[in-house]
Amino acid sequence: MKKATLAVLAAVFCGAALAKPIYDFQPGWDDDGNNDLNNPNTNQPYTQSGIKSFLDGKKDKHAIPLGDRLLAVCGEVQVRKGCHQANDRHVSIYVDPRKSSNKVKACADINTGRGVHVDGC
Repeated sequence: MKKATLAVLAAVFCGAALAKPIYDFQPGWDDDGNNDLNNPNTNQPYTQSGIKSFLDGKKDKHAIPLGDRLLAVCGEVQVRKGCHQANDRHVSIYVDPRKSSNKVKACADINTGRGVHVDGC
């Protein structure tokens, strides 16, 4: 019985560790000047799926940077800007604490009232 319980708990924790946030791309995220750098792998502007892949690759619940913490524990992430500054390549994200999927304690404790940069795109 204990082994079965441990197996179920392990599956739940592993599933939670692999969970990905929902990405809500705000209107205008790909306007000129907002997402104007090319993906070095394709030499094309970053698509929404490219931005999602980039953010998913940055998710690490044990990481210290705020952006990684938001991506690891919050249920919905708003993408406000894509890779838009050649000298500081990053994606700007925002987490709305009013969203029910973002009301878990680990997410609610983070200051979500301002945009957060996820670096390195």
